[in-house]
Amino acid sequence: MAAPVEHPEEHLPERHKTWYWNRLVQVTAVFFVLWTVIAIWWHIPAPYAWRNVLLFGNMPLHWYLAAFISIWVGVLMIFVYHWVMEGVDQQLRAQALADWEELPEDVRMSLRLSGVTPTGAQR
Repeated sequence: MAAPVEHPEEHLPERHKTWYWNRLVQVTAVFFVLWTVIAIWWHIPAPYAWRNVLLFGNMPLHWYLAAFISIWVGVLMIFVYHWVMEGVDQQLRAQALADWEELPEDVRMSLRLSGVTPTGAQR
């Protein structure tokens, strides 16, 4: 009987790893584009009146508001990214369980020890 491995995801079949990597790149690219739009382009539609209000260092008010808002939206995006990637992880787990017999024995042992079995029982 094989011993459990510390990182069973490294021993998954190549098609599972490829699917996960492609999904990871897609999700990360979408969040990167969203963050870029928010962080860089947020200040452009600011009302013209805000552009005349100068604050510390003679920077216009709309610049500070855009920076403040983009930081808070960025923090919120971190939590949304975590939620989305949890869904991707669940999809990967479901794929691995669907192909249970194809998994190496050490991966199956590690999944069993973490409470994941093909019958769907999880701790």
